[in-house]
Amino acid sequence: MESCNFLKFDDVKKENLTTSLYRFYEIKSEYKDFIVLYQTGGFFETYFEDAKLISDILSITLTSKKFKTAGRILMAGVPVNSLKNVVLKLLRNNLKVAIVEQTGEVDNEGKYIRKLTRLYTKGTLYESELLNSEKNNYLASIYKVDNRYEISYADISVGECYLSCGDLNEIKYELARIAPKELLIPKFQDIPDDVYRIYKFELLDKRFYKSDDNKNPSYAAIEKYLDYALNEYKPQFEELTVYDIKKLLLMDYPTRKNLELVKNSYSNEETGSLFWALNNCKTPMGKRKLLSFITSPINSLKEIELRQKALGAFVDNKKERDTLSSFLECICDILRLTPKISNGTITPEELTNLKDGLYGLGEIEKIIKKFNLAIFDEFKFNESLLFDFKEILSRTINDDIEEIKAGKYIKKGANSEFDILLQDTERLEEEINGYEAALKRYGGVENLKIIKRAQGLSIEIPSSVPCFDEREFKLIKQTKTIKRYTTDKLLEFEDKLFSSRLKIEKLQKEIIENLKIYAKELTGDIRCYANKIALLDLFVSMAEIASENDFTAPVFVEDKLSYKGAKHCVLDKILSDFDNLDLNFDGINLVLMTGKNGSGKSTLLKTLGILTVMAQAGLFVPSKNAQIPLFDRLFAVLNVSDEFINKKSSHQAQMNEIRWLTQNITAKSLVLLDEIGKSTSYREGAAILYGLIKYFIQNTKAKVFTSTHFDILFELTKNMKDKISYTEIIQTNDGREIRFGISRDSGGIEAAENENLPKEILNYAKEAINLV
Repeated sequence: MESCNFLKFDDVKKENLTTSLYRFYEIKSEYKDFIVLYQTGGFFETYFEDAKLISDILSITLTSKKFKTAGRILMAGVPVNSLKNVVLKLLRNNLKVAIVEQTGEVDNEGKYIRKLTRLYTKGTLYESELLNSEKNNYLASIYKVDNRYEISYADISVGECYLSCGDLNEIKYELARIAPKELLIPKFQDIPDDVYRIYKFELLDKRFYKSDDNKNPSYAAIEKYLDYALNEYKPQFEELTVYDIKKLLLMDYPTRKNLELVKNSYSNEETGSLFWALNNCKTPMGKRKLLSFITSPINSLKEIELRQKALGAFVDNKKERDTLSSFLECICDILRLTPKISNGTITPEELTNLKDGLYGLGEIEKIIKKFNLAIFDEFKFNESLLFDFKEILSRTINDDIEEIKAGKYIKKGANSEFDILLQDTERLEEEINGYEAALKRYGGVENLKIIKRAQGLSIEIPSSVPCFDEREFKLIKQTKTIKRYTTDKLLEFEDKLFSSRLKIEKLQKEIIENLKIYAKELTGDIRCYANKIALLDLFVSMAEIASENDFTAPVFVEDKLSYKGAKHCVLDKILSDFDNLDLNFDGINLVLMTGKNGSGKSTLLKTLGILTVMAQAGLFVPSKNAQIPLFDRLFAVLNVSDEFINKKSSHQAQMNEIRWLTQNITAKSLVLLDEIGKSTSYREGAAILYGLIKYFIQNTKAKVFTSTHFDILFELTKNMKDKISYTEIIQTNDGREIRFGISRDSGGIEAAENENLPKEILNYAKEAINLV
């Protein structure tokens, strides 16, 4: 359908619009950057250019409609019951969605009144069905204060909110760490667009940054934006957590990507990442906590040791660990129920989930207290209140899934008045069944039945059966196959039955509302308990992995880096026979690694990065013994490719990462460099790497590991050999081995042979090698 032949939104004359379309026009005019989905009966419709857009994205029919004198307008619609899936698809296509619903009320003309009920944006989601259960969904905000930048971010689906402050580089590190789904930027401030352009961002005016106390404008923007998007559905937050960026191990976006912490670099999928290799958690809450540990390592020795102590306790106590594990497997994502608890939108089905989520509460607390671990001390909640609430839910909420699906949420015995109503209804239904049996005998019609529908009761018989006495039986419907009647007696039953059901429905709603009110009062306690379960799940699951794979707690020492039998978690999980390596770089700041193609130089660099991340996350590492410094920053310039969008070649992109590194390196940084200069000429590439090595030696005490095939570097750096550890990776009959030395053979032609290049090409190459 050619959309150019239809009326455009900007060309509309308001006076020509129908009442219904006029309301759509009003809302769309106010929310021009939203897709407005407008309820009309059993469908949500949209019009004009929005209709064409969603028809392309959702692969639905694009149609049109003539609205009186307004003209013919494009139209597309989706069923009401598919709204959640539609919203999710539109959000994934970086669109925002406004929902306009029929209220059930009518105006003076008898037409339904419609109300804007919800604005959906990527960062304002709290519904678990719209979110990835394993990841946080952050809405972030930055604001320039003098020469510093304030950053706030919140995940409303779990009630967390954070605030910190730093320079522009530190803010970039934080954005790379939290990967916000939506970023709020003040459009009246001069903030470099390279800070935010890779994220889904919103440019906001000054009204979003005003707070009652004129403090924390970045957090004020989040609060005001949530007011704007959610209105009365805005969930409660916990207290704002203020933290120091400098207490984190800072990593930029390329480093995180190159180390494959969350996704592999081959297909950008979770499989093959560090998170995938370690993800043994039983609950979605634990999985998110693990992801947080992996993406947010710290450089506070005190905090790391608290985590190590807790993990060690669960490693050493298998019996308690197994008991806790069995409880954790039965616990659902109660943390993502808390927003709905706090804003009153939790459903009866979700109350059932909450009841299940509190399973084992008392037993779990007894075991945790037995360990006496300081890391759990911050989780303070009223255990007795939660236990009582769990018991109330258990006594009140139905366990039968089929009955819940049928809308029967309350257990028998939970409420005496409710039980009496149920008994009355059951007695009435027995009387109706008795009346049905009497009618069968009266008319001699064995297949007569009384139909119970929302509209009422009716007697149904086949059309072939002779007519009943019309003085007693009133015909209400007839088709070729059936006839339906009613009687005074049946109408009497109908009144009593629907009156009874209405009372049951009303009382059930009151009981559910009381439970919701009680739950709302316990939001903070439930959230605190859920966060405790998340951390417990992390430690129990990591203890299982550590025990099964002989992981150890690293020891942090100054100016020493050594591992015995070190492994890369992912490769060890995929390749059971992959080599373990012994590494010892005591007092050495710059390591120059060489080795043939395929010897494992790049893998070794990634392994060092992964081990550092795990160690400073407070986890045990895959090594028999580990001693490392405490780093403040980690840089991994690996696998650099061209940046087509930014018009940079591979070499330019690599040099850009090196520039960033040199601007941000400190004496306590770990730097991993893979074949710097390989994308330009041998002569210039070797010169650049030499310049970089000399720069590091003269200007920083950072730990630097770099690999290369430039054998000329050993001549260029001979006057610095007391400052460099020349390390060679070789392949022996027993596997890989790391030794001090120099490899002048890159094994390039050998690698080509191993990859089965045509022999003719290989022969030409061997001829040429002697001429170069």
